[in-house]
Amino acid sequence: MSVENPRAVTPFGHFVGRYEGQVKVFRGIRYAEPPVGERRFRKPAELPLNRGDIDAGEDGPIPPQLPSRLENAMGPIPALQGEDCLRLTIWVPSEPVHEKLPVLVWFHGGAFMSGAGSLPCYSGLRFSRTERTIVVAVNSRLGPFGYARIKGLNEGNLGLHDQLASLRWIQRCIASFGGDPDNVTIAGQSAGAFAVLSLVVMKQARGLFKRAILQSGPFELLPDPSDKAEARGQILMDTVASGRIDILREAPVQRILEASGAVARHFSVGPGDFTPPYVPCIDGELIHAPLLNAVKDGAASWCAMIAGYTREECTVFSLIDPALSELSHAGLRELLKSDFGGDVDEVISEYRALRGNSRHPRALLSDAMTEARFIIPTLKLAELQRKAGQPIYLYQFDWQSPKQEFGANHCIELPFLFGEFDAWENAPMFRGANQSDYEHIGSTLRGYWGAFARSGSASKEGLLKWPVYDESRVVMRFDRYITPAVDPIGARWRRALQLSRSS
Repeated sequence: MSVENPRAVTPFGHFVGRYEGQVKVFRGIRYAEPPVGERRFRKPAELPLNRGDIDAGEDGPIPPQLPSRLENAMGPIPALQGEDCLRLTIWVPSEPVHEKLPVLVWFHGGAFMSGAGSLPCYSGLRFSRTERTIVVAVNSRLGPFGYARIKGLNEGNLGLHDQLASLRWIQRCIASFGGDPDNVTIAGQSAGAFAVLSLVVMKQARGLFKRAILQSGPFELLPDPSDKAEARGQILMDTVASGRIDILREAPVQRILEASGAVARHFSVGPGDFTPPYVPCIDGELIHAPLLNAVKDGAASWCAMIAGYTREECTVFSLIDPALSELSHAGLRELLKSDFGGDVDEVISEYRALRGNSRHPRALLSDAMTEARFIIPTLKLAELQRKAGQPIYLYQFDWQSPKQEFGANHCIELPFLFGEFDAWENAPMFRGANQSDYEHIGSTLRGYWGAFARSGSASKEGLLKWPVYDESRVVMRFDRYITPAVDPIGARWRRALQLSRSS
């Protein structure tokens, strides 16, 4: 006997999904009008109401993008691209429930340039089934389409406007899928974590979600001031369309994407600079100040959080810069001198004592960048939230890639969180992973994340107690041995960290 496909009746259509094992899956759902034609480079527009059936059995196109700069770790992204990309994927446990389910909304990373929530590696299938949670993954515009500020056309941050529109759609429709609109947690990694914190401090997003999970957030990244953002957009305009908006609106997608190289070259400050060609900007509407400044002013004091980092975030970035392969100890000293001044020799000696004298200068630079760009800003966020009286749980992910030079690199926790082994098995950073590590660490991560999404507490029966971050600086460490640890990064005594945190 055939099983009828699952359905969800919303104001924007009657979506017909599919069963995948014990989960109902709805794919390719538009949450805003396609940003094509006259809508290219415009804010997302709300969909018209629709009472008809809409097939939700296949993914839509992913946002237009060039190959990821982290293919060295993540592998390639084989998927159809297209501008009609403002879509959601929704996973719903298929077993009967007698309660509204918590909702976890995922915003992927990719330096504001690449990736998609609909990719198999971000499948919410296993998370939804084991944690009895509705998982929603969001696609939004990227690169020049999502973050170019173009004078006379837009104020920038279109990708953030898309993500805001997706949350509004979820508030209006998720009850039709069995979800609780009053119990939504937003989560993201890397650029996705930056987006999550942006939404947390954004007045327009207040009431659209309840709590937040921030993985490997580059919170030291300063949003562009408006003039710098417009300068990036002007280079795009000049390169693609001789400065004419009408030509830019009609230009081929690939030509617009390839112009990102000219933007990146113009603003690069040399080896070790991995800033994307387009970043969010201070637009006076969604973003008014650097994110940690907004947190300091109390804009996040309403929101409980999980936040954390991997121990060697920046190895994957340093490995893709050929100029760093020949970096000398003298060159390392010069690169770090701008951050540490007269203390640079003391700081380098500390890194060598921690990691060994034989460690390549490129790897030592990666250690310093990891702490400056990811760890210290996350610790600052934790201290600000603690002082605001808001619970925040901190983690450090220490599991080492089988590829030795990666260590616990940026993105390494993602295969464990989503639990889709087959989708990650060819990613260079994960190839050769031990199956028992994968099952143990993955089930534990999902357990904590699921408990937090359900209740706001990272406590769950069968798991170790994860203390709220406080003056004792307890951080949960994830490795083959999972345990709470007091100040594992050495913030109380490390000279490099004290200098960086005071700057």
